[in-house]
Amino acid sequence: MRCSFFKFQICSVIITALVILVLVNNLNQVEHLDQRTDLILSQTGQGDKFEQSHLSTKKYYCDYQQQLISRAEHKEQQYLLQSLQWIGPPHKKIHFLKSTAAAQSCFVILNSRNNLNVGDVMEVLVRMQDFEGNPKRYGGDYLQAKIHSPSLKAGAVGKVVDHQNGFYSVFFTLLWPGSVTVSVVLVHPSEGVQVLQHLREDKPDRVYFKSLFRSGTISETTICNVCLPKKLPLCNYTDLLTGEPWFCYKPERLSCVNRINHAKGGYLKNLLTFEESLFFQSGVNIKVPILASGPDTVIVHPWIMKDKDVVNGSKLLSCGHYYQDTWISGKSYKRQFNNPTDITNCLQGKVVHLFGDSTIRQWFEYLTSFVSGNCKPNILILLCIC
Repeated sequence: MRCSFFKFQICSVIITALVILVLVNNLNQVEHLDQRTDLILSQTGQGDKFEQSHLSTKKYYCDYQQQLISRAEHKEQQYLLQSLQWIGPPHKKIHFLKSTAAAQSCFVILNSRNNLNVGDVMEVLVRMQDFEGNPKRYGGDYLQAKIHSPSLKAGAVGKVVDHQNGFYSVFFTLLWPGSVTVSVVLVHPSEGVQVLQHLREDKPDRVYFKSLFRSGTISETTICNVCLPKKLPLCNYTDLLTGEPWFCYKPERLSCVNRINHAKGGYLKNLLTFEESLFFQSGVNIKVPILASGPDTVIVHPWIMKDKDVVNGSKLLSCGHYYQDTWISGKSYKRQFNNPTDITNCLQGKVVHLFGDSTIRQWFEYLTSFVSGNCKPNILILLCIC
């Protein structure tokens, strides 16, 4: 009798432990499901109604398993995607003659006859038309605008506001006195931007890379990219710390650990149809100046400002400007170095990370050559080209 009761107690303890283990496992699965739900939302665009109405569903070219992201990361991702949204033409296919024509468009300086002083904000209105001379009814054009005074070697960029009806407003903070000229350039028409968006989503591998694998006398080269279709076995070189993906096709005879270098492979060509190529004609709709319908120059009067924050604060619409061929930052915590010794003293004992493309490489080469005549044993400059 006592033996049976003792066996019953043992069984009860075992069953209780199993129940606890099942509950803990279910909790972990719920947490994992919450993360995976975040991932599914980010992949399919099935977020809340606001995100559905503003964010297009992304077509995923890669078929490898996406990394799991937390709810906070998903929120940040949606914010970044929303910030990058570029609202363009209402239809996927627009006839070339209906696309934006810089030669038919114009801009006007509003209130150009008023007295303008240093620190004032000047507004410019841009009106876009197509090649047939008809007003555009939607936005999405990529415009660049600046004010400049060539004799003073001065210049600053403006803030472009797209009204989504063919009109754009450009705001400039006037930062120096004298004769100031406005320049507006059509970099890409909205129809061209739409084509570029499709290429980015449908052909993310249009720029491809390659890596060399070597072991002894055996060498093999395979294609690499941040995104590869799983047609062949892959080598996964995803950064374990940041989660940044990178893949190469696995060599036929060598292992993934035999990868020894990395280089650009080339570009995929002939990706545009004839109709699409019409939106990318130099001198026609790529980096074409838009002329003013009236005066394009104003006279800015000097003003002794009592509060420097009027220019360096909320009214400043650019991060800075050039004056006398020197960059003047709009931030109050700027520092300027005029000789290699000052740069070396500032960078002593520091690690400098430079991330970017070929432009940042130019800065890297300039910085290293500028301080090359000075002893800099405690300075480490790291360059990452993307």
